[in-house]
Amino acid sequence: MAREASLWKWLSNARNELRDQVDLRRVEDAIGAGFPDVDGLLTMRPEHSDSPDEDPFGFKLELKSEKRPARLSSPIRFALEKRRAQIEFMRKRYTMGEAAYFFVQVGEAADAMRYLVPGDAGARLREGMVESEIAVLCATENGMVFNKTVKPATVITRIRTCYKRRFFRP
Repeated sequence: MAREASLWKWLSNARNELRDQVDLRRVEDAIGAGFPDVDGLLTMRPEHSDSPDEDPFGFKLELKSEKRPARLSSPIRFALEKRRAQIEFMRKRYTMGEAAYFFVQVGEAADAMRYLVPGDAGARLREGMVESEIAVLCATENGMVFNKTVKPATVITRIRTCYKRRFFRP
């Protein structure tokens, strides 16, 4: 899907800022049914981390992008109908403790909002949710809502933040 390709192109720019701290690979069904679009590995330098000795951090992202509906009350249905294997892969990995998220974009260009949606929410994304429900889901279930000016490197580092918040609440 062209919009997913654009989302990948945008996200892959994180390599420009993070350089040798991130390895992002676009996978897209090369490994098998259901495997997510992006396989990533991040290491944080001590000056960018809350820990002096940060271990490498792996994550999976399934990319989805849809136009914003004309009415705010219209549900957005992400293209997961034919990809039940994606939903199951992400659900299983997320519930097993892996950093597996749907990275979804609603809208286009300067109007785009981006959301890091927990991997166990694939069925809800397929069924359809209004954008405000996606935002609430991300804010309350260890995902993240990004403003329109977010930079790709920030998205990548916030994946780790969401993961840590999920397992290491004070």
